[in-house]
Amino acid sequence: MSKPTPGPYFVDRSPSAQSPDLYLFAEYAPEERSQYPESDGKWLGIVRRYHNADEQAATAVLLAAAPDLLDACRDALVEMLVVRHAGQCRCSVEFVCTPCDVIASLGAAIRKAEGMP
Repeated sequence: MSKPTPGPYFVDRSPSAQSPDLYLFAEYAPEERSQYPESDGKWLGIVRRYHNADEQAATAVLLAAAPDLLDACRDALVEMLVVRHAGQCRCSVEFVCTPCDVIASLGAAIRKAEGMP
C-alpha cells in the first residue's frame, strides 16, 4: 500500500450554498502552492449529509484529524515500548497488564491505518 497524501488535512463547506456537503482537503506543500494559486488544497473527498448534520460534521473532522492521530499513535507506541514499559511487564497467561493491552491497541490501530491486517 502506498503512503497517504501528506497532511495536514482540513474541512471546508461546499462552494455551493445549496449543498450541505463537506469537503476534505490536504494543504499544499509550499512548493505546490504557487502551482495552484486559486485552490485551497488538494481535494481528498466529500462527506455527504444524508440525515444528521452533527454526525456529518463529526465524521469530517475525524477524517481531517487522521494524519495527526496516526502520528500520535506512533509516538505513544514508542513511548510505551521504550520508556514506560521497559522491564515493567507483569503479564502472565491469565493476565495482560495495562501497558501491554495499550501497546496491542496502538499497534492494531496503526496497522489498520496503514492498510495491514
